[in-house]
Amino acid sequence: MPDHVQFNHSRHVSRGVDCSACHGNVAEMVKVKQVASLNMGYCVDCHRENNAPTDCSTCHR
Repeated sequence: MPDHVQFNHSRHVSRGVDCSACHGNVAEMVKVKQVASLNMGYCVDCHRENNAPTDCSTCHR
């Protein structure tokens, strides 16, 4: 991730977001790899679909 983006997995985990939502089915992967773009648009779309905050300061320093 770029230096200006902050990400805390615990926020997602504590809200019940499964790892596979962003990382794919890691339980079935021999070697973990990125399956989604994980770019800003990807994250914002997910936040909108799940009524999560979309203001800039949520993710940007």
